[in-house]
Amino acid sequence: MSTAFLAAHAPARGFGEFGLTPIQQAFGTGTSNPPSTLPPPTVPPQRAQMQPYPSSSIPSGSGPTPTPANATRECQTHLQATLNEIQEIANDVEMQPPPSELGVYIVLDTNILLGYYEALRTFVEDVERTEVPVVVVVPGIVVQELDRQKNREKLAWPARRASGWLLEKMRLQKAVKVQATEDTCKESRNWRSRVGDELLIPDDMMNDHLILDCAQYFQGLKKGNTVLCSADNNVCIIAHSQGIPTITPPQKGVWTSRDLAQSVYGRDSPLVAGFTASTGLFGREANRPGSNPRQAPRGGYARAPSAPAARRIEDSDSMIVDDENADSSSTAETPLNVLHDDVREYFTRLLLQLAARQGASELRLESASRHAPSYVTKDYRTWNATECLEYLYAKSPGLQRQMISPSPEVFLSKRYTARGARTGQEWSPADWRIGLENVVRVGVAFGEISLGESVQDLQGYLAVVLLTIRR
Repeated sequence: MSTAFLAAHAPARGFGEFGLTPIQQAFGTGTSNPPSTLPPPTVPPQRAQMQPYPSSSIPSGSGPTPTPANATRECQTHLQATLNEIQEIANDVEMQPPPSELGVYIVLDTNILLGYYEALRTFVEDVERTEVPVVVVVPGIVVQELDRQKNREKLAWPARRASGWLLEKMRLQKAVKVQATEDTCKESRNWRSRVGDELLIPDDMMNDHLILDCAQYFQGLKKGNTVLCSADNNVCIIAHSQGIPTITPPQKGVWTSRDLAQSVYGRDSPLVAGFTASTGLFGREANRPGSNPRQAPRGGYARAPSAPAARRIEDSDSMIVDDENADSSSTAETPLNVLHDDVREYFTRLLLQLAARQGASELRLESASRHAPSYVTKDYRTWNATECLEYLYAKSPGLQRQMISPSPEVFLSKRYTARGARTGQEWSPADWRIGLENVVRVGVAFGEISLGESVQDLQGYLAVVLLTIRR
């Protein structure tokens, strides 16, 4: 589900007015039968701050749990640490430009990271797998904007999810780069500085200006084409006037990795065949690479840097769209299925980091008996959530007995790969609640605040998803 849609369709009343906490309002106690699709985003996420999300209790379980007061005192420490490390890596690593004339820099706006995360994540995975010469560039101001979403009830989880993914990709140093301090057209060689004519730019337009400055810088390197990817109509108009090609997601329908690739390289490029035409982790595997790559791209503005195409720009604040000949082969997952895939990937990453801190990185591979845990015979960096949890249970005797069904190793398993594992839509609201409670219990057992923080951010987002589905 698009974050833009959530921002537009959230309940007008606070959760307290319903007499329930956010997690109770979201999960309830029964099952749900959500529709297969939801309305598309109508507006891009706004940059303005919202009032802090009302504090709510993190699910309780056996033993002590973080309280709202504790959550406030430790608020967002993991998110801030993640974003700080991203900035450090950005200034320490010199990523090479795309090594061919087909190379492309794709500069991202914040609304793409927040509202179109699934398509972006799949696109980057496809780039890494096919070794297409593309570098996805995240402006420094976009990283700062992720931090500013931490008190927005509908954007805290998307921001945390995007920042965790971004840090992982920055560590790999493959297809994703964050703007370094000196990657700017400014004479000061510091994109954070604000001098001269910039002092006349209104504050609410400064972030857009910095994103465009980043795009202009990489366009000026002349070591590859540069394109700006944004859902903001006004930013795209300005970029277009400055000679920077732009890509925007569609106002309705599905937007996939293949749609983005077609917008970059053109519908007839043979490179497009290697990109995925579906959303969701499960759908990607079933559709890579399958359907006709020569269908028209789904995005509203489908212009390859070397093949300019006409586009229509509306006078209103709506996105730039052109849905003619949309790729009918693109397939969509239900919102809860996509969210569950995101949750599984995100928390597996955190559990892996926790296991490494508890000594997993020092394990030596052994030829164990067939009755031994699978994790002892594998490089810990390849562990899934179940293997991480098995290791953590061994480190904390009694922890596994605190778990309630569905256990976290089942809830965080890839659909249909383990006994009881299923899609997000097939888990009842009560199962979602219990599954996340179990994750918090693991965090409490090891004093790992990031797990509790992440669950609390997810509560507000999931509450809006389920309330919207039930309408």
